[in-house]
Amino acid sequence: MNYFKDCKTIHEAKRRFRELAKKYHPDAGGDAKTFAEISHQMDNFTPSQPEHTNFSGYGGDEYFHMAYERAQATKQSEYGQSGYRFNTSYTHSYSIPFDHPIHEEKRNLEKQVFEAQANARYFEKKYEEFKAYLKNTNDFLFEKNREMAQKNDEIAALKSQIEVLSRPQPSCSMLYKIRRFFEKPSEM
Repeated sequence: MNYFKDCKTIHEAKRRFRELAKKYHPDAGGDAKTFAEISHQMDNFTPSQPEHTNFSGYGGDEYFHMAYERAQATKQSEYGQSGYRFNTSYTHSYSIPFDHPIHEEKRNLEKQVFEAQANARYFEKKYEEFKAYLKNTNDFLFEKNREMAQKNDEIAALKSQIEVLSRPQPSCSMLYKIRRFFEKPSEM
């Protein structure tokens, strides 16, 4: 069935396409294959009456080419390189049928991207947990090193006390002799 046989200009075809989209679009409860056929016919629509647009007041052909380039840039940014669902009277683009294998490939790629993003979120969470664990471990080790330094200082103080105490002490008889020496007047 030709949905655009009564349309003579691109504007009529666009208007007709909008009406058909409201009726047959899968999101509106329509059939996907019918809508794919309508989209394909719209993409391949050739007007029977060419539109005469006067660009002379806007810079002539230069303005036309500037508008065309802007439309192409919009087409590529909004619809990707393929130009899917974009058509004007001066460009020709194509529509990929709904049951084409490339749609399955696209769904598989989208699934892989989703899984990769989920894995990235999982590993990012694990990385944050590991960073927190390392921080706690580093804090614990720092505290233990500080405690060990205090213990080493205490050990060094005890060693110096032991060293002082372990020096040979004079005997009692020697102490007695030294005291007597200082008590009696020297006879020289």
